[in-house]
Amino acid sequence: MESKAIANNILLPEVARLVAEGHSVSIMAKGNSMLPFIRDRKDTIVLTKAEDYKVGDLLLCEVAPERYVLHRLISMDGNGRLTLMGDGNLKGTETAAKDKVMAKASFILRNGKRPVDLESKGFRILSRIWKLLKPFRRIILGLRRRILRLAQG
Repeated sequence: MESKAIANNILLPEVARLVAEGHSVSIMAKGNSMLPFIRDRKDTIVLTKAEDYKVGDLLLCEVAPERYVLHRLISMDGNGRLTLMGDGNLKGTETAAKDKVMAKASFILRNGKRPVDLESKGFRILSRIWKLLKPFRRIILGLRRRILRLAQG
């Protein structure tokens, strides 16, 4: 199967339209901001309508005009502002209004095949542990990078 790259400012509004109509949409991961849970060009994210969401969920949001992120919701304030952060980010967050939530990630397909349920108890526990490890992410991700480099020869 041939793949084709489409610019986010073209693809993601169409994804949002399909999700709003009740479809689930699968997109290939692009970027490293969600490491170690989502891997660049290896994993596929299955998106569904974000009818309800909570801290810890992975949301696709428009954080600025034509700028989109799929990051973890880390907080919500009473004024409808959401704060998001990529799991692979060491610092830095994005904010979005609730009306800019386009979709919620339901599953990750590892290597496009093996499903990982993001609502499962195991995944929720792992993501909470990762949140607690924030001060050590640089070290952990650096070690991961070195180990992968060694394994590739």
